[in-house]
Amino acid sequence: MTTQYMKALDLTKRIKELSPETMIIWGGHHVNAYNLVLAKEQAMRTHPLIDRFVTGWGERTCQYFYEGKSDGFPFDQPSDFSTVINYQPVERSMRGRMVKQASIMTSYGCPYACRFCINAVQDKQVIYRDLKSVVKEIKQVLSMGANSIAFYDELFFVKNRVSQLLEMLDVSFPWLALARINSPLKDLAYYRAKGCEEIHFGVESGSQRMIDECIKKQIKVKEVIPVLTKVLDADILPRASFIIGMPGETIDDVSQTIWLMMEMAEKFGNRFVINVFFFYPIPGTPMTDEAFKGLSPQDCIDAARLSVHPYKLFQHFDRMYNWLPDKKFFAECWYIARVISEICAPYKYYEYYKANK
Repeated sequence: MTTQYMKALDLTKRIKELSPETMIIWGGHHVNAYNLVLAKEQAMRTHPLIDRFVTGWGERTCQYFYEGKSDGFPFDQPSDFSTVINYQPVERSMRGRMVKQASIMTSYGCPYACRFCINAVQDKQVIYRDLKSVVKEIKQVLSMGANSIAFYDELFFVKNRVSQLLEMLDVSFPWLALARINSPLKDLAYYRAKGCEEIHFGVESGSQRMIDECIKKQIKVKEVIPVLTKVLDADILPRASFIIGMPGETIDDVSQTIWLMMEMAEKFGNRFVINVFFFYPIPGTPMTDEAFKGLSPQDCIDAARLSVHPYKLFQHFDRMYNWLPDKKFFAECWYIARVISEICAPYKYYEYYKANK
């Protein structure tokens, strides 16, 4: 995606420095959104480090290149790889201790279509992997040094599917996954017993008007705190994410978001995590297409890069955020939200936490 452009470019440069003959193929949502622009730039050798840009699912395309084939690339679905090679887990903190974590997806896509999200693009699809392949992959990465799993499906908690996967596993490990406020989470005690330690929720806004009219999230704000309470009662750490500065958002809307965060902080203290993002354009999504006109790939790259500094973002894209009734107020709300998230940050209160000096 656009947010990963700079890291992908850095990785590409490092690979080419070590092995100039290695073919580099770029795909993904950013390439899908700007394939014609990127193809033109490639023809002009604007991107000399990148050998190919491909649209659609990239796994099979890479396989075809690897096998020396030059045409007939199928783009209909991803390959369901069940062999992991050259794997190294990522170290991260999980409930106060360091773990070696592998990221696994048991599905691609999401059945919902929030208007800021890439899943709202036309012709979206959801593909569920064969659970036998998922189990095989989990066991492989665990045998190669991982001791925890992050299930990064955009919607992991699908009715019956999670229980089926957990029943098929004869190994135990801590894991985290993504859910919606209206996900079927009746088996929280069972999930905890099977190793679930974190559940991440996209709340987005504390304003029901924003949820219904602008985002079309199909959740109820009044259910956020009760759901997080149930998760905490099951001894699972909840993480709630919010977006500030979306098209159509008013001062009253963003104020409701801040009030919800404050209510959560007062009720849960340092037992949960808040993530706050400032809205930036994701190319191809309905919210971006309506609010931004004629964005170049570089515009989106800069917006994603600067979204962690709203004041800098406004200076760079002043003309593009003209829907905000008071840009300074929205930027200050973002900073307030970040302060709340730092105050609540549970990792600071764990025995093994050491601040960076």
